Amino acid sequence: MLYETWADLDDLRGAQMQRPCRGACEARLPALLTEPRAVRLWQPLRGDFTSFAR
Repeated sequence: MLYETWADLDDLRGAQMQRPCRGACEARLPALLTEPRAVRLWQPLRGDFTSFAR
């Protein structure tokens, strides 16, 4: 499991997925995974965790 926190979906699409390190990671995933990757967006359940996303 890879867990990441982004500012919002625009940050994910516009900045995070464009980083050079992503290309190397994405290229290796098929050889590492035993099943297709499932991407899920989760929402915090408690307000005291929102400070970690800043």
